[in-house]
Amino acid sequence: MKRGEVLERVRRAVPDAYTAGEARAIAFEVAECFCGFSRAEAVADPGAEAVADEGVLEESCRRIAAHVPLQYVTGRTEFYGLPFRVGEGVLIPRPETEELVQWIAADCAGIAGVRLLDIGTGSGAFRTGRCDGAVRYVRRTAAAAPLRCRRIQSALYSPLGVCLHA
Repeated sequence: MKRGEVLERVRRAVPDAYTAGEARAIAFEVAECFCGFSRAEAVADPGAEAVADEGVLEESCRRIAAHVPLQYVTGRTEFYGLPFRVGEGVLIPRPETEELVQWIAADCAGIAGVRLLDIGTGSGAFRTGRCDGAVRYVRRTAAAAPLRCRRIQSALYSPLGVCLHA
């Protein structure tokens, strides 16, 4: 299958609720994630052969057509310039949350020893609710991202440190 054919196949799967530009961006993201070619490579040579697993591509298209968020389809997102793993049951970090973190970081700039604590995590960015199923995404994120962090798993209503993971 050619790069251009991969992009067209994904674009056709994108629901009509999206603009043509959004559909194109989704197609590029899926192609990069699952077929290994970048937007620049696709534009430069759409006739080049793509290394595509037909089953993975078909499943991705099916999920996109079913309105599954792109981040769940690819299993990844970016937050505050860092890569995070996400999946069903983990809230996708919002741009508004990233802006909140930027405000907090700016307010804390110049204060020695300041550390941030993410309470109620899912992807490793921010989440509310129980984290039992989300812990696997934190582990995947920590393994893939250049983060210095210590993970503490505890219920909010329990004393901190009930289950400590370094």
